[in-house]
Amino acid sequence: MYKEIKELFKHFSIYGMGNILRRVVGFLMIPIYTRYLSPQDYGIVNLINIVFTLLGSVIGLHIVDAMMRFYYEYEGEERKKIVSTTLISSCLSSFVLILLFLVFSEQISLIVFGSEKFSIFFIIASISTSLLVVTTNSFCYLRARLLSLRYMILSLVQFVVSFLFVVLFIVVLKKGVVGFFLSQAFSYFLILIIFIPMIVNRLKAGFSFIHWKKMFNYAYPLIFSGLLYVLSIHSDKYLIQKYLNLESLGIYSLAFSFGIVIHEIIGIPLEISLGPYIYSRARHVNIKEIISYLTFLSFLILFSCFFIGTIFIKYIVIFIADQKFWQAYCLVPYILFSFCIQVSLIVPAICFAIVKRTNYSLLTSIIRFIFSVLSNVILLPIFGLIGACFSMVITYSAIFLFVMYSSNRLYPVNYKWGRMIGVFAISIGFSFIGFNINFKNPFIEILGKFLLVFLYFVSLFLFRIITAKGIR
Repeated sequence: MYKEIKELFKHFSIYGMGNILRRVVGFLMIPIYTRYLSPQDYGIVNLINIVFTLLGSVIGLHIVDAMMRFYYEYEGEERKKIVSTTLISSCLSSFVLILLFLVFSEQISLIVFGSEKFSIFFIIASISTSLLVVTTNSFCYLRARLLSLRYMILSLVQFVVSFLFVVLFIVVLKKGVVGFFLSQAFSYFLILIIFIPMIVNRLKAGFSFIHWKKMFNYAYPLIFSGLLYVLSIHSDKYLIQKYLNLESLGIYSLAFSFGIVIHEIIGIPLEISLGPYIYSRARHVNIKEIISYLTFLSFLILFSCFFIGTIFIKYIVIFIADQKFWQAYCLVPYILFSFCIQVSLIVPAICFAIVKRTNYSLLTSIIRFIFSVLSNVILLPIFGLIGACFSMVITYSAIFLFVMYSSNRLYPVNYKWGRMIGVFAISIGFSFIGFNINFKNPFIEILGKFLLVFLYFVSLFLFRIITAKGIR
């Protein structure tokens, strides 16, 4: 088993390193955004991004997920047809998206903002999103071929190019919100040009309606699942704008960008590497044992990161962001906790794909959407921004219970519950203590928090949650 996990860890490490480097580039952008965009501008950008995240989920038809699932069931020319059908489908759907916004951008701007003056933002963002859909499918092809190093290099190139365009359009040319979307569109376009020589031979296999129909039947529950997921994860932002104001939305959005780091550094590499690894080996190794071990390991890593992130987040926000955004640090621990819960479900949720029961992914998104909207509607007017954070915690806790129960019913796995609960309890306790440590002398305060980190890992050994043998 450990030999198999080492193989997975190799790809995870490469994807993870790529995402860390991408995140470093992303953090370099935060001082630019917070200094050259007002909280209101930042709120506008996030609302438009929500709209296109929703549309991107629908327009891509989640065929890329089906390609990953069916890729290993074919060989030779049929495998090429799976890839070419996916890429051609994404190009056609992206073209439809651009046409839609060329015609209806003013009406959509009026619905979202109550004004037609933002229509140009929607047109540029539609082009950016269309290019993103095609490049995402191209990246997925590299994942299917287990070309993790090439994937990492190209994704890093994309983010560096994006950063350079951000500097050009926002800092140098001072284009504001328009500059943000122009920088995205140009970076996706350039990376797509790099991809063309790699995928052009695959496109020669042509479009297979038979394969497309089979993939669509697998993927269509994921379309609604993805749509509801995006709605639920961003409904709080829309409701903040509705119940509070755009300035509050900007502050919350910055806190969200810190909290989601755990998903981008650990969650995304795990999602990217886990699918191909599981699908290509499902017939040859004890997958259930691997799933149990990986679930515990991800739980341990995630909640250790939650603890460390929570106790040091104040200094990170103060160092990176402008003073008008500093209050965001109080919101980050709740958001970070919620994303730790979400990422911890990546391994158990693969069971739905193994048994080809994607309808459970749809059920998961329905539950997430209902809990998110209802809890936000109740808590936001009462508690303000902290109410949106409470809503996230409640929502993801409910999702955790549902996914663990339903996935284990469909594909029984013997999870290490005792050790997982131990990690959870210790991380929560130490996080509460560390976040509330407050001395007048910053040096003593930071020193006390480092001491707490040491005691945290000692506690994991004392309670035998981790052992020397397990580490080896």
